[in-house]
Amino acid sequence: MPKELDKQKMFKKILIKSLISLIIITTLVIVGSIYKEKISKLSIINPIAYVTTGILIIILYLSAFVFSIYFLKTNDPIFSDKTVYTIYSTHDLLSFLFNVLYGLFFILVFFITPTTVSGSSMNNTLYNGDRLLIWHLNYKVERGDIVIVDINKNYDDTENEEEFYIKRVVAVENDTVRYEAVTTTRGIIYVNDIKVEENVPYQRFKTSMSIHSTGESDLTSTYEGKIRSGYSLVLGDNRNHSRDSRYIGLIHNEDILGKAVFRYYSKAAGFGKIETSIL
Repeated sequence: MPKELDKQKMFKKILIKSLISLIIITTLVIVGSIYKEKISKLSIINPIAYVTTGILIIILYLSAFVFSIYFLKTNDPIFSDKTVYTIYSTHDLLSFLFNVLYGLFFILVFFITPTTVSGSSMNNTLYNGDRLLIWHLNYKVERGDIVIVDINKNYDDTENEEEFYIKRVVAVENDTVRYEAVTTTRGIIYVNDIKVEENVPYQRFKTSMSIHSTGESDLTSTYEGKIRSGYSLVLGDNRNHSRDSRYIGLIHNEDILGKAVFRYYSKAAGFGKIETSIL
């Protein structure tokens, strides 16, 4: 602690820092309140908890702001140099922690969410227990992305009780999907003339090209069709052990919540950017 402490100067700094923090946190709370519909179903922080926490931090900063104004006006001599220095240091430490933590909350709510892979449907790209970061703000579906799919009432998937699937987008709206028969019951699926799967039962091809909620199909007599607007075809990379569009049909893009962008932990593979090949 300095030998001669300028108490007025210290409380002016507390006042200014409290005001800046108030503006920052209030802005984040307002943005969260206005755009709460953008909060993904994947977010690990409840929107109510996000706003409530922000309001509590605002109250604390407001209290520090008012307290500083009171001291500067009255110059109350009741505080010793040591007490003022302790107040200043504590305020700085708490301000740093609150701002960093709430900024992290904002990122987790609106931008990136951690998730854990369950099952083997994405082997040998992702493995059971892998931990990923999912980007979900204003995500637009693109071919090759590994995505999180919300399996809701629009899909009759009674054999699986999972709430979300993690799959790869192999075809997007207006892509051409073709089934080439090899035998009377099985064949190959092509997407824009790229072979993506062999040995597919024809019935599964019909299912994968259907919009499950209506039961309609894009199939033609030539076993070829286009993905309807607003829908995508998703498959697991482990084709022989994946429940995907072959069973539940095309996925509405509104039910695709975000894409995996980074693997930060894995017992079976390294960390890094997620591969985007459809093969």
